[in-house]
Amino acid sequence: MLEDTTITENELHDDLLNILEDSELVNTIIENVKACTIGDDMSSMDEFKQLREHSDDYSADLFYLKMVDKWFNLFGSKDYFIKKGTIGQYCDFLEFLSNTVENSEYNGSMFISQSNALVTQLRSL
Repeated sequence: MLEDTTITENELHDDLLNILEDSELVNTIIENVKACTIGDDMSSMDEFKQLREHSDDYSADLFYLKMVDKWFNLFGSKDYFIKKGTIGQYCDFLEFLSNTVENSEYNGSMFISQSNALVTQLRSL
């Protein structure tokens, strides 16, 4: 399984190749998705710690992908994180990803401003 889905690497490869028709781009995407895939035994906070400790080992593409993923997770599930009492930690994670991406070629992405606005809103709750 890749990321938090039931899709296999081969299925993803074939689907992306049908859409993008660029095997080099597909391979890059798959490598980033594989790098984002964490074990079932790893929490988001463990993942955050790993990314912080090994940030030099990852490309800006990976951080951008993780930021978009975490943004959608937080945007769609904020009530869950508030109820669980982990909203602050999740905001820290998203803020770290956003700051990292801000210093990359993706610095103009709307996800950075949206992530920062979401974190500000959630921290004021």
